Amino acid sequence: MTAQFDVNFLDAYTGGDRETRDQVLKLFLVQSHMLLGRLESALADPKEWGEAAHSLKGCARSVGANTVADLASRAESQSEASEAARRTAISELVAALASTSAQVESLVHR
Repeated sequence: MTAQFDVNFLDAYTGGDRETRDQVLKLFLVQSHMLLGRLESALADPKEWGEAAHSLKGCARSVGANTVADLASRAESQSEASEAARRTAISELVAALASTSAQVESLVHR
């Protein structure tokens, strides 16, 4: 499986404390899925789309989930794009978040 987040960044962020790391990762999973839901609800609202994408980008960067953050950044720039383009962005984010979530789950349950 390709790494979906930077474990070294996360370890530095949490001071190498496993319990803190696991709590941060669980919070990331909850927040990122909530923000993805906001994106899906904001297809017809460019302002809300941009805000939700920006929040998802920050959420992902805060744990080193760079693939999700990069896709969220691209989605943020598509707030004025067609609905079809935004649907494609959501599909890409769903796939990246699924892969990242699987990696996080395997790390948290070690």
